Amino acid sequence: MRARTKKNTERGGVEEAVSEARRALGLVKSALAVVGLARLTAEERRVSPGRLREDETSALATILDTVDAHPELFVSLADRDGGQDPHTLETAPARAALARLASFEPLAADLEALLTSVSDDRLASAAFVKSVTVPAYGIAKANAPVNPKLRKSIAGALDFYGKGARTRAAKKTK
Repeated sequence: MRARTKKNTERGGVEEAVSEARRALGLVKSALAVVGLARLTAEERRVSPGRLREDETSALATILDTVDAHPELFVSLADRDGGQDPHTLETAPARAALARLASFEPLAADLEALLTSVSDDRLASAAFVKSVTVPAYGIAKANAPVNPKLRKSIAGALDFYGKGARTRAAKKTK
C-alpha cells in the first residue's frame, strides 16, 4: 500500500483531481458518442459470446479468409452476415467488426488499467478508514447501552450494521 501523505489524502486536492478527471471523461464520452457504442444489459453482458481469448482475433481473421477463399461452403450462413446478398456469406461486415474491435483495444486496456488504479485506491482508503472505525465502533457499541449521549451519537451506525446482522440471522433461520 502506498504511503499516505498530506498531499494525497488532502480532501481538496483529491476532489479537484477527481473533478478534472470526470471532465476529461466527459470529453471521452463525447468523442465516442459519434461512433455509437453498443449498450448491453447486465444479462446480455453476462452471457455474451463476445469474450475473446488472447490472440483469438487472428484466428477469426483466418476463418474469414477461408470463407472468402471457399464461399460455396458457407452459403448456409448468408442470412447471418449482415450483408446485402442473401445467397453469399459476405465477410465485409465481420471484418469491419473485427477492425472496430482492434481500434477499441488500446482504449479498453487504458480504461481497465485506470479502473484498476481507482478501485485499488478506493479499497486502500476504505481499509485505512476501517482500521480506525471498526475498533471505534466496537467501543461505542459496548458503551452505548449505558451512555445515552453516545447511543444517540452512534445510532446511525448501529442501525446500519445491525441491519446486516438481522438480515444474516433471518437467512439462517430459513
